Amino acid sequence: MAYYKNSTKRHWVEQISTSIKTKPSTVDDSEFNSKEKNKLCIVAVPKCFFKENPEAYKPQKLGLGPYHHFRAEVYQMEWEKVAAVKASLNEEQINNFDVLVVDKLKDLYVSIQEHYGNFFDMDVNTFAWMFAIDGLFLLVQLYHMQKEFVSDIMMLENQIPFEVLKALQTYVSSVKDNEDDGLLSNKLVRFCEAVSPLELAKESQIRGGASCQLHLLDLLYELIVNKVAKEQGNHELLSRKKKVACINDIKASVRERFPSCFSCRSLLGQIRFMTSTVFGAAWHMFSRKEEDLAEDEKINAQEIRIPSVSLLHDVMNVEFKVVQGGISSIEFSKEHLIFYLPTIIVNENTEVILRNLVAYEATRVKSCDILQFAEYVDLMCGIIDKPRDVELLRKRNILKVQDDMDDEEIANLFNGIKKSTSDRKRQHGLDKAVAKVNERFLNSTQVKVYRFMQKYVYNSWKFLTFCATVLILIFTGFQSFCDVYGCSDHFFAE
Repeated sequence: MAYYKNSTKRHWVEQISTSIKTKPSTVDDSEFNSKEKNKLCIVAVPKCFFKENPEAYKPQKLGLGPYHHFRAEVYQMEWEKVAAVKASLNEEQINNFDVLVVDKLKDLYVSIQEHYGNFFDMDVNTFAWMFAIDGLFLLVQLYHMQKEFVSDIMMLENQIPFEVLKALQTYVSSVKDNEDDGLLSNKLVRFCEAVSPLELAKESQIRGGASCQLHLLDLLYELIVNKVAKEQGNHELLSRKKKVACINDIKASVRERFPSCFSCRSLLGQIRFMTSTVFGAAWHMFSRKEEDLAEDEKINAQEIRIPSVSLLHDVMNVEFKVVQGGISSIEFSKEHLIFYLPTIIVNENTEVILRNLVAYEATRVKSCDILQFAEYVDLMCGIIDKPRDVELLRKRNILKVQDDMDDEEIANLFNGIKKSTSDRKRQHGLDKAVAKVNERFLNSTQVKVYRFMQKYVYNSWKFLTFCATVLILIFTGFQSFCDVYGCSDHFFAE
C-alpha cells in the first residue's frame, strides 16, 4: 500500500511554510471547490466495484504512481522500468538526470498532489523520482506498446496525470513545445485506438484535444462517450422504411382492385398465424428445461431486466445489426424488430478496461448526472447470458473476438459484471432503447401465449396429469369391457 506514513516533521514544516507565504487567492470558495473537484481525478476504486473482482482493479505486473509503485507484488518490475527508461535517453540525459528531470518535476509537487487528494502524502524528493521513472516508462509504452502491460496501464489507480507526461516530454525532447505537444497528443490517441474495445471519436470532437484531458483513462472515456453518429448513420433504417412504405402502397392498390382475393387470403393468414403462434409458444415452453424457464422468469438483481439475445431472436425474430456512431447511436426499431448495436472488441484486456471505465465514470460524475458508459455495459451484460447469445452477436459482427476466447468465456465475462446504474435519477438514451425492447417483447403475441400457458397450464401440470391419468384408466376399462361384451353391438348398433 502506498499511503506514505513516513512524512517527516520537516516535510510538515515545509508545507506549512509554503502555505503561509502563498498569497490568498481572489477566487471565491465555490469556484475553488469546483476546480479542486475537477483536478481530483485519480482516486481509489470504490469498494462496491473492488470487492466484485479485485484483480480487475489491482495491477498484476506494473505499478505506476503512488497507489501501487511500492507494492511488493509489482516492485520486481522496478529495474525493468529503469532499464527501459535508460534505453530511451541519450548519454547526456542519463548523466544529468537529476538536474534535467528530477529537480524540474519537484516544481509540480503541489499541482500533482491535487490529482490524488488526501491519499497523496510523500516527500518532494520521493515524488520526483517516482514520477520520473513511472512517467518516462509510460511514455516508452506509448511509442512501443507491450501488450502484457495494457491492462495494468488502463487501471484507474495506475493513472499518471498528463501534466507529468507533458513536462517529461518537454524535458527529454529536442523539438519545440507546440510540436512536442502535438506529437504527444497523437501518441496518446493512437494508444487509445489500439486498446479501446469500442470505436472512438476523433480528437477534434473532444473539448481541448487529447493532451488537455486528465490522464489516459480519462482520454479513452472521452473518446468513447463523445463518439457521435454521422448524418448517414441511420441511412439503412431510413432506406428500409422507404422500401416498406413503397410495398405497402402497392399492396393497397392491388387490394382496391381485387378485394375478394385478399379477404380469403387474410382469413387463411389469420388462422395460420394464430395456430403457429399457439403451437410455437407451447413447443418453446415444453421443449426447454425446467431450470431454463425458471432462469428466464427470475428477475436477476445483478443485471438490468431485458430479454437475452437468443430469447429476442427465437421468440420475436429480432435482428441484430451493427450501427456506426458509438454507444450514443444504440437504437431498437419496434416496427422492423431490429436492434442496432456498435461493434465491441473482446480480448483478454476487455474486462479490465470496461470495469475501470465504469469505476472512473462513477467517481467523476455527480449523483444527478448520467452514467452513459455504465448504461452501455449494463445493456450488454443484460442481453448476454449464455454462449448462444455470444454466438449470435459474433456472427453479426457486433462482437469481434480476439485472443482465441470461446463463447462460454465471453458469456462469463459479461455475466460477472454487475449493474451500476440502478440508483441514478437521470438516465441516458440507452434506457429508452431498453424500454422499447421490453415493451415490444412483453406485448408480443408469442410472449402473451407463453405466459398464459405457463400460468394456467404449466403451474397446473400436476392436476392435469391426474385428470389425464383418470381418463386413461376410464378408457382402458371401457376398452376391456368392449373386448369382453362387444361394445359395437350394444352401443353403436344401427
